[in-house]
Amino acid sequence: MISLKIIAYLSLVLFSINTLASKQNTYLKEDLIAIAKNRCLPAQANNNTSSENNFFKTWFLDFNQMTLLSNESYRAPRNMSHKTYYNLADETFIMPYSGYLDQHKGIRLTNNFIISVIFHIEAALENNYTDYINFSDMGHSHFLIPEAYFESKIMPIQNMAEKYEKILSFEETKFFYHTAEQLQMVEMINDQIIWPNNDYLRHRYLTRNIIGDNKQTKKLEVVSVEHLEKQYNTVSNVEGYRWWGSGYYINANLNGCFPFKKAGNVYYFDIQLKPFYEWKDIDLHP
Repeated sequence: MISLKIIAYLSLVLFSINTLASKQNTYLKEDLIAIAKNRCLPAQANNNTSSENNFFKTWFLDFNQMTLLSNESYRAPRNMSHKTYYNLADETFIMPYSGYLDQHKGIRLTNNFIISVIFHIEAALENNYTDYINFSDMGHSHFLIPEAYFESKIMPIQNMAEKYEKILSFEETKFFYHTAEQLQMVEMINDQIIWPNNDYLRHRYLTRNIIGDNKQTKKLEVVSVEHLEKQYNTVSNVEGYRWWGSGYYINANLNGCFPFKKAGNVYYFDIQLKPFYEWKDIDLHP
């Protein structure tokens, strides 16, 4: 029979392990923010304002084309022209906003939101829900705001920048991503969706609607349209939530602010509200 001393000892060991693991997770999150602060100072964040990104204008890419564009985009000297930066004076990450009636207003972002987005990216990559962090694959978001909260707290706010702050800081807000945005995966023949024969493309098609939380977890929910045989797999509403279509854009770039891991390697990405692409066709050289 196990003595009380042994039980007490084992309990102490387990407590120490859990505490250490908890501290390591905390330190990891603090490290992510520290890295971002150093890389997101205005001098670095605003060095790409002379032109917009010229990638991602062509739709229905095959996987090789998407890979080519993503690799070129990651190494490109310019990526986003209105990207989030770190304001030293206020010790806050600021997302520029230039919307109607609120031009040149900054949206203050919480560390909680930043870490949540990093974890969305890492979880999506780990689960093969996405391959690239840019508009061709997982590059834009929509917001899911609980209906009651939206009606009582968001609707009364007149200033759009303040609306965004409220939405992005609320821990019950969820973030919806459509992945494989420009990837050719299925065909429509006689009003029927023909799925790809390739198992990986089929997986990507069936998991292209993912939902992340605002609580710094790597839990992603996958949803699909009701009639997959007749309707392209793009979900555009979730029961119980107000769908906010104009979300943030994320784009991986070597000079980006925020770190994320992919297959054990560290990469960087930026966040901004204004779309970083223009609706023009460009030549593609696969």
